Amino acid sequence: MSLHERLRAIRARPRPGSTVTDSAVNAQGAELTTERALHLAIERTTERTTNYPTPNRVSADAALASPADFTQLAPFLQSRVVTYALPALEDWRYFIPAQIGRSDLVYLDLETTGLGGGAGNMAFLVGLGRLAKDALEIEQVLLQDYPGEPELLAYLETRLTPDDWVISYNGINFDCALLRDRFAMHGKRLVFNRQFDLLYAVRSLYRRRLSNCSLPTVETELLGVRRPVDLPGAWAPERYFQYLRQGDIHILNEVCAHHVQDIYGLFLLWLHLEALCGRAAQGESLDSLAAPAGYVAPADPVALGRLLFSGRQPGLRGRSHELPVPISTSGSLSGEPAVHYDNSATRSLGEGLLRNAVYDRSLFSAERREAGFELGRYYNSCGRWNDAYEIFRYLYAELSDRAAGVEVSKILEHRLGEHREAAEIVRALLRRPQSGRNRRTRPNHKDSAGSQNRAGTTTEALRHRLARIERKIARGAS
Repeated sequence: MSLHERLRAIRARPRPGSTVTDSAVNAQGAELTTERALHLAIERTTERTTNYPTPNRVSADAALASPADFTQLAPFLQSRVVTYALPALEDWRYFIPAQIGRSDLVYLDLETTGLGGGAGNMAFLVGLGRLAKDALEIEQVLLQDYPGEPELLAYLETRLTPDDWVISYNGINFDCALLRDRFAMHGKRLVFNRQFDLLYAVRSLYRRRLSNCSLPTVETELLGVRRPVDLPGAWAPERYFQYLRQGDIHILNEVCAHHVQDIYGLFLLWLHLEALCGRAAQGESLDSLAAPAGYVAPADPVALGRLLFSGRQPGLRGRSHELPVPISTSGSLSGEPAVHYDNSATRSLGEGLLRNAVYDRSLFSAERREAGFELGRYYNSCGRWNDAYEIFRYLYAELSDRAAGVEVSKILEHRLGEHREAAEIVRALLRRPQSGRNRRTRPNHKDSAGSQNRAGTTTEALRHRLARIERKIARGAS
């Protein structure tokens, strides 16, 4: 068979999701070619409808076993709803406002034709997870071929509302950004007013406890979850291209299973983070925050202390009046039980965690230094000089930390007026080698204190400081 004949045979083959046959007939009864009939079918997708059929509902076990049972919503567009039965859930609220009902939470995940950005990257599998009364319902929307993307976007407009809180994993930088770009390319606008990206919270709390922060790793090392069927996400684009060439839905079996498990893992991770921060904010000890069997990574006391102490909610995006309000009450406007937190009490608990970390010799010195500088900077900012002096003096004596020594000399010179003692500290720092590091420094650990804490620790800066202090001592003696 010549190349020309092979191309003609490929063009004559019906595409997945197309109802066009080789002998399509137009309204006048004239027979149409396959190419012309396919073109007419694509044109009909521009006539949008909001009366979509109800997607089939399948159990999680059935969905992991087979990619079948999709409902044809429109040309080149299919959907199904996968249900996970859930036990009774505690409604801890630390990140998400208590007045937001569970039905307003949407767990979003995409499978795309590429792993980067650009106009050529598009979503072929969109997952939207919502909490029902006793189940997690995950709707998978499958794009069967490129011409169906306008219908996909039109369908998503009916499934997403501005009132939804979109929970994702790296969605701020990838999933939500990609959808916004695809809508813009079709002359539409998609706005995510409320987002919570769990990747930011995981990095903040567990970056020193996990081998990496990918979602499968988080499930295995943090939640103790083992996926029965899984496909590396990087393989999904090639499987989709193979499906486009052959038209066999079973090629996407592992892709669909991977996708639905991503959303279920997203839900489990959200439950864990809310419970961890909520219980800690209520004063429970870290020992009581035990995880289920298979849990590997313990809570990071320094990171958790910083989170509670600072009041930050990493990964949260929303209008200021919609963000969580630190109050102490019970119940919620939605009628669901919710646990609020008191800001002053939460800050006090975070402070206690950080102070314990500073004096905990079982931690790495970089972690202890991080906790100490977080507290020391705060004490300096609110005029608690004696507390700041205590923290920095301990770091200097215990860890031989040059930056802490400089902070001690600053407090002695400018706040306590002890110029002679400040001069002795600076002379001791000059006698120590500048390259000296603390004991038990974790390899490849990124010191969150950063270069700003090492400012003024160079030999030149220390000599300049010593000369100034000595001039003050001389003026006082005269």
